[in-house]
Amino acid sequence: ELHDLQRRNLFIVQRGETDPVYEYHPMFRGFLLGQAERDIAPEAWREIRHRAAGILEQGGHAQAAAELYRDVADWPALAGLILKEAPALMASGRFQTLGTWLSWQGSGRAHSQPVRAREDFERAYRQFREIKDAAGLYSSWAGVMSTFFYEWSDQRPVDRWIAEMEWLREHYPQFPTLDIEMRTYCAVSN
Repeated sequence: ELHDLQRRNLFIVQRGETDPVYEYHPMFRGFLLGQAERDIAPEAWREIRHRAAGILEQGGHAQAAAELYRDVADWPALAGLILKEAPALMASGRFQTLGTWLSWQGSGRAHSQPVRAREDFERAYRQFREIKDAAGLYSSWAGVMSTFFYEWSDQRPVDRWIAEMEWLREHYPQFPTLDIEMRTYCAVSN
């Protein structure tokens, strides 16, 4: 039946040939998600998405699960997924994916748990430095600096990160994007 719907262009697309997977056309999926977000109570919608993330994780769809965990701000679940998937991601050279997930986790914690968020951003920074990813480096550096704005008790580590910015500017003098440049300058001004 799904193949027939896909063949007739009825909001279904097919991925893969030998073992096909069917999904809603992206525009139709977006429409359905928008309707659900509008019609379902916020807490119920969050719970549905949280359950979906767990199902995706169990089904081996780590990227989609990570995105949903981020969307519902379930940082402990995202942290568990990161710890579980990190060895495989690193073994396959997917450092950027791992760094991105760590940055999401850091962003989610920055306001409420700045010290733990800083640890997340620092891990991401190390990963991006290893793979020489300028966009990731600048973004995670800005994340580290933003945590000092929320945690006023110990500002001593700021000096180390100012020195790190000097290294960044020397090795990557051009900002990867205007957005990253603006976030970096905002982090400096905190």
